[in-house]
Amino acid sequence: MRKISVFLIALTLALLTSCAPSEEESEDILNRLAALGNFDTEMTVTAEYPSRTVSFRLAASVAGDECKVRVLEPAELEGIDITIGAGECTVEYDGASFEAGDPSALGMAPVTAAAEVARLFRSASPREVGAEKRAGTDCVLLVYASGSDETRVWVALDTLAPAAAEFLRDGERRLTCEFDTFDTGGSESLADISGDLS
Repeated sequence: MRKISVFLIALTLALLTSCAPSEEESEDILNRLAALGNFDTEMTVTAEYPSRTVSFRLAASVAGDECKVRVLEPAELEGIDITIGAGECTVEYDGASFEAGDPSALGMAPVTAAAEVARLFRSASPREVGAEKRAGTDCVLLVYASGSDETRVWVALDTLAPAAAEFLRDGERRLTCEFDTFDTGGSESLADISGDLS
C-alpha cells in the first residue's frame, strides 16, 4: 500500500511539473504579452471590502498608456466614463467632467484593473510563471509582486487572452476580475501571435 501511495505522489508531482511552461516558452509568452499594445475587454470585477462585496461590470479599452473604462453595471452607475493615463484620471458622466488626480492614489480600485493588467504585461517581470486550469481552460498563471501587493493573472494558453486576475494586499484578496470578452481591435490578434503554445 505504501509503495502505491509513493508512486501516486511521484506521478502527481511529475504531471504537475510537466504542465508548467518551460523557461523558453515562458519568455516567449511574456514577450508576446509585452508587445500587446491595444485591446478592448468586458469584465466583471468583484471588490471585497471589509464590510461588503460589490460587483461591477466594466468595458475597458486600452491603447498604450491610456485606458478608458465605462461602467455597465450596477445600473445606478451605468454610463460613468473614466479615463486613466500617465499620472492623471478623468471622470465623466452626462456631459460633466472632473479631474480625479493621479490614478496610483486610487490603489486597488475596480476601474484600474484593466490598466494594471496592461501595465504588468508591458513592464513588469512576474515572480512566478506556472500552469493552472481556470474555469476548465488551460492557463498560464503569472504572479506579480510588489511590496505587500500581489497580482495573479491567468492567461488562456491557446489564445494568450487574459481569463482572470486577482489583486491581493497583505495576502488578502481585494479584487477579482473575470474577463468575459477580449479583443485586440483588428491589430495582430493574440491567437495569431500565440503560435503553437498548447
